Amino acid sequence: MIRNLTAPVAPFRPLKISSPGRGAAAPRHDISPDTHPRMNLQYAAHYQYLVFGALAAAIPILALLKLLLRDRRKRAMKALAAQLRLQYQDYNAVVHRQFDFLAAVRKNATDEFCENILGGRLGNLRVLAFDYHCTTGRGKDKATHRATIMLLQLERPFPGLALGPEGLLGGFAGLSGCGDIDFESIEFSRTFRVSCMDRKFAYDFCNPRMMELLLGHPQLQLEVARDWIAVHTDGLLAPQKIVKGLYLLQGIRERMPEYLFAQEDMGVNVAWTQS
Repeated sequence: MIRNLTAPVAPFRPLKISSPGRGAAAPRHDISPDTHPRMNLQYAAHYQYLVFGALAAAIPILALLKLLLRDRRKRAMKALAAQLRLQYQDYNAVVHRQFDFLAAVRKNATDEFCENILGGRLGNLRVLAFDYHCTTGRGKDKATHRATIMLLQLERPFPGLALGPEGLLGGFAGLSGCGDIDFESIEFSRTFRVSCMDRKFAYDFCNPRMMELLLGHPQLQLEVARDWIAVHTDGLLAPQKIVKGLYLLQGIRERMPEYLFAQEDMGVNVAWTQS
């Protein structure tokens, strides 16, 4: 039988989907990591891989950056030595051991060495400057310290003296049994803490001209150790600041009264703490 193609076609009736009743929650199809335990583990694993990968990539980059910065400083210090007509040595493991004022930190150090050593004559006096590195403590208490130390050699030895900002008796002071010394200048006494084995030498050294110079450098840390004057900082100084430090040492020497160098005995046999 042949179907009649002209017959009317029944109208299209869309399928009715019953909606949830009032107050009923619609079905969820959430597959986020928070609601799908298996996917949650997969996301955590991928996150760990990303973290470990980032750390693995950062370690050699940081090591390379440290090496580049170290090489850059060596070249800058070598150029500074040439500028000042001083000798240059890139590394030395023992040069710092001759200075008593480092004894206090040395006894707690597990590793120490010097880099970028500059030495020679600046004017008529011998000078020395170097980057000092040391490690103290162990385990979680392990810490690395760096300091730029600048020294000028005097014509004769003197009693030990340590001078630094009030509340911070120069980071390396190792004087034993020496109390603080007060001066007539209230400003100077408030700015600096001074300890010395010989109070008279301290008053002679910190004369009015010297006080005026030192007050211009309120963060200065200074040591007189036998026949050396040392100034030092926490952290490494830029080369041009080292130049200023060396010339500051010359200014300090110029302000020491000449009669100090004519005296024969100033008690320099009193030992510094080295144990």
